[in-house]
Amino acid sequence: MITVTVSYLVVERASQLKHVQVITGMRLSSYWVVNFIFDAIKLYVTIGTAILFLHVFKQDFPTAIIVLLAFPFGIMPFSYVFSFLFSAESAAQTFTFFCHMFVILFASLLVFLLRISTSLELLGDRIHFAFRFFPSYSVASSMYVDSSISFISTIRNST
Repeated sequence: MITVTVSYLVVERASQLKHVQVITGMRLSSYWVVNFIFDAIKLYVTIGTAILFLHVFKQDFPTAIIVLLAFPFGIMPFSYVFSFLFSAESAAQTFTFFCHMFVILFASLLVFLLRISTSLELLGDRIHFAFRFFPSYSVASSMYVDSSISFISTIRNST
């Protein structure tokens, strides 16, 4: 869903739709508030579906649900800012997709594995702090923590 938002921002900037609307009297604050609300609604449809599936399959991820509910307030400003890096819609979509998939799948797994290794847990903590720059990392990290908090606590208490 984020790739659609980023591609719209790139197309809108390239075609100068916002500029035309500003010339005709639209206030920028109104434009950004409405865009934010509309993008949040689109995200909450996806998030609501994910939370519904967690409940249907009886998965208990209380921290992840809280992070998912707060996710639009982190990912949308992040996406709005990163959309300025691109002038082509396809490049913006591709980068956004692969960036977030890398962070969710590989970065969060790497940090989890480093944090459960007794000799590398401090490195894992430092990398964890660095990856918190990406809002999508928080979703994956919260799911790892919810599913294995007792295991992590046991390892951390032994060191």
